[in-house]
Amino acid sequence: MKYAVALLLLFALFMLIGCSSKDEVEIVHHKEIYQMDREEVINAINDCRSNGLRSIINKTNIKTDSGRVPIVINVTCAPRGDF
Repeated sequence: MKYAVALLLLFALFMLIGCSSKDEVEIVHHKEIYQMDREEVINAINDCRSNGLRSIINKTNIKTDSGRVPIVINVTCAPRGDF
């Protein structure tokens, strides 16, 4: 019984230590989002394809004088899903 209580207290102590040492989270504002170059997007898609994965393209819209324009901000690789 004493072993279980000591183990429970040790676990609680580790949880408190782990939760108190979190890094600060910064919010990325729209002005800090950068567009990927065309070459970067093509290279990222080819890297995904060469590894047998599919590419997921993350886009956002930016406001310009002629209206909103979509830009690519990230390319992520994911499993294909065809079994």
